[in-house]
Amino acid sequence: MTPVELNGDGQLDLLLSYVQEYSAHLHLVAVDLDGDFLWSYGNEAAISQRGGKEPSLRPPLTAFDFNGDGQTEVVVDLGGLDA
Repeated sequence: MTPVELNGDGQLDLLLSYVQEYSAHLHLVAVDLDGDFLWSYGNEAAISQRGGKEPSLRPPLTAFDFNGDGQTEVVVDLGGLDA
């Protein structure tokens, strides 16, 4: 779980990353501190290309305004995959 401001309201939100253990699907879920859903993302293809390696159940991520446009970008470490 990563605390980060995601929706422009100046309050911290929560970003969760996980991989479903048996399906190897990457999921990101963003919620605000009230528990209200903001957005989600799932990427089956990138994780399934691991070639037999077990994925982390909580892949590391970082969130920051990398390009200075005022919106937070999210980067997830997929363990060297070409996603």
